Amino acid sequence: MLLAKYTGLRRANVVNLKWSQVDMKQRMVILDAGVMKNSEHLGIPLNEQAYRILETQKNRKVRAGQSNKVVLIRSAFVFCHNNGTEYTAWGVTRAFKKACRKAGYPDFRFHDLRHDFCSQLVQQGVDLYAVKELAGHKDISTTQRYAHLSPERLRKAVEALPSHA
Repeated sequence: MLLAKYTGLRRANVVNLKWSQVDMKQRMVILDAGVMKNSEHLGIPLNEQAYRILETQKNRKVRAGQSNKVVLIRSAFVFCHNNGTEYTAWGVTRAFKKACRKAGYPDFRFHDLRHDFCSQLVQQGVDLYAVKELAGHKDISTTQRYAHLSPERLRKAVEALPSHA
């Protein structure tokens, strides 16, 4: 959930994220066109929070077997069950919904994390074209839905006009 919040990735991209798509050295998640909704390549830089989440997953250990020995999980998937098998989108949705209801947000959807990512960027004054690229939107009109969230951006724009007495 937190990786989606800090990267804007769709649920399917988070659930199916493989270590081969993560470049820890460059601090990037790189998704090829085959896994993207809009069939285009996407590279997302990792902020510190996202990087730490992936670092924790990479070093994730569990107690395994009857000996209860601590072992490092080896899986192609970043997020997986203790036995290394992948999560399912349905299972993640179910767990997410349950957590949201428990937290008092019964109408919150996993996709709302993506909206939050874009909204936060716009509210921080990030250029709409940069938000478009980070979200992997094919068309800027999709990204423009977030533009109304930043009245401060509009205020700064009109303050840039020269003042003549």
